[in-house]
Amino acid sequence: MSQVDFYILPSQDEEAKHLFACRLAEKAYKKNYNIIIQTKSNETTQKIDDQLWSFRNDSFIPHEIIDNEIDASKKSIIISSYHQHQTSAILINLSNLINKKSDRFERIIEIVPNDNEAKKEARVRFKQYRDMGHEVISHII
Repeated sequence: MSQVDFYILPSQDEEAKHLFACRLAEKAYKKNYNIIIQTKSNETTQKIDDQLWSFRNDSFIPHEIIDNEIDASKKSIIISSYHQHQTSAILINLSNLINKKSDRFERIIEIVPNDNEAKKEARVRFKQYRDMGHEVISHII
């Protein structure tokens, strides 16, 4: 089963959530992991795409937007609102849905703004992951 890490941010801002996702993607990319950033919509996909190009002046993070089923092990970073990818080392989940193939990831990252509604939704996903047999860990940033 996967390790699922919930990162609780100090900010309620959705942009802070996206920036944190970019930083985690950069860190994983530098360690040669394959990454899928799962978004909740095409609009969010585009925002993450834009941020990965510009969130840091001194780095470049190659990535691609794909919204169909692919073998993610052949790419470095994929951004997508499609929720049934084959496999990848790391899933950064920015949607409110658990990936239907969550057991195929080594690690799943959930980023939660410090907002009561977001935390309530995250608690539901936390319990679902745990009930599915995943190792679930919380981190307060």
